[in-house]
Amino acid sequence: MNQDRKGVKLPLHLALLGYMALAMLSYAAARVLFFLINHSYFAETSWADLLSLMAAGTRFDLSAILYTNILFIALLILPLPYRYNQGFQAFLKGLFLFINGITLAVNLSDIIYYRFTLRRTTWSVFQEFKGEGVGGLGLSFIVDYWYIPVLWLAILWLMYKAYSFIVLRKPTGINPWLLYPAHIVMMAIIVGLSIAGMRGGFTRDTRPITLSNAGAYIKRPAEVSVVLNTPFSMLRTMKRSSLERKNYYTDAAELERLYSPVHMPDTTQSFNKKNVVVLVLESFSAEMMGSFNGEQLQQEGYQSFTPFLDSLVGVGRTFTHSVANGRKSISALPSSLSSIPSLHQPFVLTPYAANVSLPGLPNLLREKGYRTSFFHGAPNGSMGFEAYMKLIGVQEYYGMTEYNHDADFDGYWGIWDEEFMQFFGKKLNEIKEPFLSTLFTVSSHHPFNVPDKYKATLEEGPVPIARCLRYTDIALRRFFQEAEKQPWFANTLFVITADHVSGTVHFPEAKTAWGAYNIPIVFYAPGDANLSGREDRIVQQLDIMPTVLDYLNYDKPYFAFGKSV
Repeated sequence: MNQDRKGVKLPLHLALLGYMALAMLSYAAARVLFFLINHSYFAETSWADLLSLMAAGTRFDLSAILYTNILFIALLILPLPYRYNQGFQAFLKGLFLFINGITLAVNLSDIIYYRFTLRRTTWSVFQEFKGEGVGGLGLSFIVDYWYIPVLWLAILWLMYKAYSFIVLRKPTGINPWLLYPAHIVMMAIIVGLSIAGMRGGFTRDTRPITLSNAGAYIKRPAEVSVVLNTPFSMLRTMKRSSLERKNYYTDAAELERLYSPVHMPDTTQSFNKKNVVVLVLESFSAEMMGSFNGEQLQQEGYQSFTPFLDSLVGVGRTFTHSVANGRKSISALPSSLSSIPSLHQPFVLTPYAANVSLPGLPNLLREKGYRTSFFHGAPNGSMGFEAYMKLIGVQEYYGMTEYNHDADFDGYWGIWDEEFMQFFGKKLNEIKEPFLSTLFTVSSHHPFNVPDKYKATLEEGPVPIARCLRYTDIALRRFFQEAEKQPWFANTLFVITADHVSGTVHFPEAKTAWGAYNIPIVFYAPGDANLSGREDRIVQQLDIMPTVLDYLNYDKPYFAFGKSV
């Protein structure tokens, strides 16, 4: 037994909290050292900012600690009869120090390696140094940066002393028939809390936090690395393959001639400071729009589910063949606002989403004096949108928290589109011009509900989502009816698209590889007759950013995988 040890005697579950707090302190110490030793890379970050970043980092620290200490926690909370034995406790102590000693070493090593990559190390490091003789590199690291191993030993020694101070107190005088059921209940609670901690907390988001979520807490892109910790970065990228660099061309000039994502605008015209409003409509397939289905209208008595959006197609510039660059909502914003496609996985889930500098319309137009904002009626943090928006230069984020009226919550995804679009319009009236603002709708989604006031009047369609599209189309009409009364309306370029097609299709033409990506892309500028008509060409979400910049006569080089149409 451990009854003779000196220290604070705690019951098992309080002792577990103490051990986890000890691990959290080691991560906090590593973060402070990371910031201090690399302070020149964060010169604009104040000490007050650091405190805010430290607080934000606890969310990512807890996730990493719960993942890496899962065996330790399991052995401690399982109602094993020998868990209070001195030998078993010594084993748990060794296990705890071994696990957290490794994570501490990884965190401290990144203090130096960060200078070469300017981001937290991910799992791809093992691929990068494959066959490089890591043993020799490690020895060289220890010699050149001797103070890192010294810091590691010092913190590990403090962890050892602190762990020894926490003494596990065995319960006495409790009926075993009550003790074990109580421990099982507590074990279930701890498991539930641990799962929540691993995912990043009790949020309505369907996805666990990843590297890009750190962007929600920063003021400057470089600060992402202060919020994150290296064990978390490695764990979250463990199953995500990094892109292997391919060198098919030895002649760089030849490659530049064939293709380059760097655009060099050739314009002698002055920059046109028009407002830009991007409307991303959830699950709006071109299949559901009459303006894209003329043959069905004539031959089958087809009825459009988007009459107002069809009217905008009639006065704006649209394209016969327009496609999404992905099948998921989280792929739409990097494609539309940053001209970055999702290749083997959504871009925001890759290690590259947390890079120091990301291209995008918000960053480029902010340099021209634009105010930038993003609106999404879902709970804040949903799908990592808030974090990604900060990384690409969005200054103001408006979600369910800012809307602040839960009575308009649809019960599943967020605020009803009609109410949130009116909120969007009112906020635009308050923003100083020129502005770039993006709205992402939520209502046209499973389980395909509409507000009670519309259930009797909105007809069902051939697929469940059809009635939801009718509803969002009404919300869109109301938004434009109010917007056209405002002084900023005539000086605005509207870009209307969808995140992806709906999951249910009706026409045989849509049950194809083409139909799986066919969405509307419309450019509408009130009063600009030159920006109208339909072109028989292929256009994708990646083309939205270059087209907007071209329309505004943007005059600086920029990075984009799409092209101006």
